[in-house]
Amino acid sequence: MGGDIAIAKNLRAAGFSQEQLKTLAESISESIVVGVATKIDIAELKTELKTEISKLRVKMNVILAILMIVLSILLAPLLKQLF
Repeated sequence: MGGDIAIAKNLRAAGFSQEQLKTLAESISESIVVGVATKIDIAELKTELKTEISKLRVKMNVILAILMIVLSILLAPLLKQLF
């Protein structure tokens, strides 16, 4: 907060009016707020990511099961010949 006062004093000394300082401060504040994620934003993203990861795990397990079945079908004749 002390730095804010020093900046305001320096700008005032450079010729900024009170209204200009107010407008500048509001503009900076708005631009910071727009770009900052809140704890709620982060929590929502975390939930979305967990959901997507779970979906991917299910898909990977399905693919793995299919691959194991295909491999079993392809290897069955070879195993019959060997044993």
